[in-house]
Amino acid sequence: MVNFVDRHTYNFEEQVWPSAAHENIGLIAMKVYGGALDPPPVRLSHSKMPVEYHDAAFRYALSLPHVSCALIGMATPWELEQHLQRARTFQPLSAVAMKRLQETGAPLARRWIDHLGPVA
Repeated sequence: MVNFVDRHTYNFEEQVWPSAAHENIGLIAMKVYGGALDPPPVRLSHSKMPVEYHDAAFRYALSLPHVSCALIGMATPWELEQHLQRARTFQPLSAVAMKRLQETGAPLARRWIDHLGPVA
């Protein structure tokens, strides 16, 4: 769960990743768009995160220190094309943009709560 919303719920970025990085373990970002909705809606994207945040979420995950790659799910040809375009044009976020996006995620986190299970 590596996205600017779930950092307010699960926060692997500060609780787990520093230990992995210290051990020189590569990090893989997953659930970049918050995971899939169940049941999937009839729309372009099946992800929990609103589509207007997808570009920023992709850049956020790949801009985090020590991230080696991101696993991005897709359910439609449109999603595949969008992900390919994001990968081709990827530019890391600045520190200011990262901070702003983290702040944007807080209200969404209050709505998502612990949508992928309770925090252990």
